[in-house]
Amino acid sequence: MAEQYTIQQVANITEVSAHTLRYYERIGLLTIRRASNGHRRYTDSDIGWIRFIMLLRETDMPLTEIATFMQLEQDGQTTVDKRLHMLEDHRHDLIQHIHKLNGFLNKLDAKIDYYSHVTTELCDCVTAEVKATSEGA
Repeated sequence: MAEQYTIQQVANITEVSAHTLRYYERIGLLTIRRASNGHRRYTDSDIGWIRFIMLLRETDMPLTEIATFMQLEQDGQTTVDKRLHMLEDHRHDLIQHIHKLNGFLNKLDAKIDYYSHVTTELCDCVTAEVKATSEGA
């Protein structure tokens, strides 16, 4: 029989709070089996899906889209093309976001470069001014 985990064990393993895990189950992102006493029992497969959900969250996929994806997953093999299309669209959006961030980074680097030279020039001017003042005194 596959190993089963409590919600607290999964929270520790995935670094996702028990509260968030319950919320994800409540909104339909996860379908977790229950023991006879009603306690949640997670499997290695559940942990894999939690990690995938967190990857999608970290890349800014909205929870509604993740929920759609997870429902398609539960619907089975006939939805593979739809899931693939969703992931390709998300990948495209992520690449666009990376390009945008790289543009911001380049502008920021240019400004840092500018201020690095201005600071050096200001320091040289102040040094020259101090030197001229002390020589004239």
